[in-house]
Amino acid sequence: MREPKVANPVVSLFLRTAGRLRSGRTWAFDIDDEISDRRVRIPVRFGMGTEHRVMVDTHLLPVLRAGLSLRDGLFVDVGAHTGQSLVKLLMVDPSRGYLGFEPQPAAAAFVAEILDANRHPGHILAAAAGSESKATVLFSKGMLDDGASIVAGFRVDEQYDRTRAVPVLAGDEVLRSLEADSAVALIKIDAEGAELDVVEGFRETVGRDRPVLLCEVLPVGDRSGPVGALRAARTNELLGVLERSSYEIKMIDPAGRVASVGAELTGDRDFDSRDFVFVPAEHSVEFESLVNR
Repeated sequence: MREPKVANPVVSLFLRTAGRLRSGRTWAFDIDDEISDRRVRIPVRFGMGTEHRVMVDTHLLPVLRAGLSLRDGLFVDVGAHTGQSLVKLLMVDPSRGYLGFEPQPAAAAFVAEILDANRHPGHILAAAAGSESKATVLFSKGMLDDGASIVAGFRVDEQYDRTRAVPVLAGDEVLRSLEADSAVALIKIDAEGAELDVVEGFRETVGRDRPVLLCEVLPVGDRSGPVGALRAARTNELLGVLERSSYEIKMIDPAGRVASVGAELTGDRDFDSRDFVFVPAEHSVEFESLVNR
């Protein structure tokens, strides 16, 4: 699969240094998707945006396309960070409704700028998604930490240097508050240990709309230590919820193909084996065929 490139090659040289700028002026460039012949407008502000010069995790594109093809409805982006999944959506299905959650305010504000730059009417909330609406603590290494977590003790191998109080919103409550009249087609979850909380917060939506769940689940690691024990317990609870909801678990390989798995979710695996998709059992065969064709 070819990676999308910056449309204007002259801009590429400039962007190598633009990421270091911290002025308030907004620059912008286009990503040219050679696969679908679409362009996505990317602002560059306070150093953010240059990370989109080369698309990461392109192996998720076939999964995203297949999941969205199963039904109409919203794309919900939990852990939007600086818009990596939003950019993919704008390339794959730019007319699709978008609702994002991102607890780091600077990152959420930048996602809003991407939406505005592309004239997309989606919404981004500067909040985490969880099982209930409340305030909690976000552990992070900085204001744009892609490993920030609201789960205490989820990591000990990284020295978080700050904590911030952030709002947490239950997904079902948000959808009711927005009076969203659209079903939810797909929920992407990158929540650094809070996957279970996110799914529980969307319990009504999962039961009613049966969306595909595109989810990062980090390896458990050493179960004898506190981090491994915590991760194993939370992963097992997540598996239980999915099983009771009649969802099948599929691992996504680096080539963007999927295969059904079971205990491997809690078994020994490396960091590269962290991308999964949870598919309603009634769509499992069709979904796998769409992705792997």
